[in-house]
Amino acid sequence: MRHHTINRAARILERASVTLALAALVFRATLYWRLPPAAGASYGQGDLVDFALGLLLFAVSCACAACGVVSSLQAARAEGGERAAMGQAYRPVVVGMTSFVAYYFLHPYVPRLL
Repeated sequence: MRHHTINRAARILERASVTLALAALVFRATLYWRLPPAAGASYGQGDLVDFALGLLLFAVSCACAACGVVSSLQAARAEGGERAAMGQAYRPVVVGMTSFVAYYFLHPYVPRLL
């Protein structure tokens, strides 16, 4: 029962991390440029929102990866039918890490669309 709950949370976090990464990249390409820094300021509201989105993506991706690790540990302890789920336990880890790393590498190269 508990394994099922963790898997459901992992699937939700997988979708959230990919969606948040795409949303952060879309923000960087569009609305970020509409929020320039004030005259003489080194950063503006767009930079703060961009940083907050990146930090939120990092937290969601870490939670997704943690769900995968917990799921893997529970599947390793279980006997019988749940042991077959151990192979699927690595999916949230890969999705969480890949979405953040893809965001991290694509972020500086996102073109200005507006």
